[in-house]
Amino acid sequence: MRFTVLIFTLVFVKPAVIAAEIRSAGSVDLPGLTFSEFDKEPENAMDPFDRSIVSVNSSGSDSGALYSYSASSDIGLGELKAFGSLNNSGGDLSSIEIGLVSANALLRDTITIESTSTEDYDVTYEFQVDGLTDFSGGSGSAGASISTGSFSNQNDFFRTTLSQTINETLSVTRTYNGTVEQRLTLQVFLQLSTAGAGGNLFADLSNTATLNIILPQDVSITNSESGTFLEVITPIPVPMMLPLVAAIAAWLSTRRLMRSR
Repeated sequence: MRFTVLIFTLVFVKPAVIAAEIRSAGSVDLPGLTFSEFDKEPENAMDPFDRSIVSVNSSGSDSGALYSYSASSDIGLGELKAFGSLNNSGGDLSSIEIGLVSANALLRDTITIESTSTEDYDVTYEFQVDGLTDFSGGSGSAGASISTGSFSNQNDFFRTTLSQTINETLSVTRTYNGTVEQRLTLQVFLQLSTAGAGGNLFADLSNTATLNIILPQDVSITNSESGTFLEVITPIPVPMMLPLVAAIAAWLSTRRLMRSR
């Protein structure tokens, strides 16, 4: 009697780790013209960072359409920018999936946060996004996102398809204890999808979307995977604010008294 022995080898594949990176990209999809470009740092996942900012920009014309886009990502300052415009002097144009013109900027980093206290503490991540959109000549979208984890309350997101002034603050507050490593992903994006005959449209997020990290007094950022520290705002503690508020109140009271005489 012959026996066949089957040996199964279990191979455990370690999930890919997304390293710190900065990336900017843009693309155009017009009749007879389709191309995209991107710039990324570091070029390879294991390489050290050689620069703190990457950017792309392009402009041109095709089939009666003038286009322009730009995008930049600065991990040193925590700033992202994106811009796209299309002036169409020809017939109707449409590229819903790719976008007639698109641009986006992304930065991803892991920071180490340390506290001198044994108590829980809160850290707030604020992503301020300013800009302007005009989709009256067709359709498009623009937005931004901040991600600090896998749950919905650890992320914030903004997207608009309207012509409007953009003044949004995306905010996430996380509660920690002791020393932690926190991964941050920030992104701004835009896409011009359709353009009517003679239509003009643009999305301007180049006023700069900026990340601010608000820390308690006894908490600090001691390291980052990219080797670059982001901007930190430390609020004035309440005991120090009280004398300041009292002094302002006294000054205002004195001015009112002098005016009444």
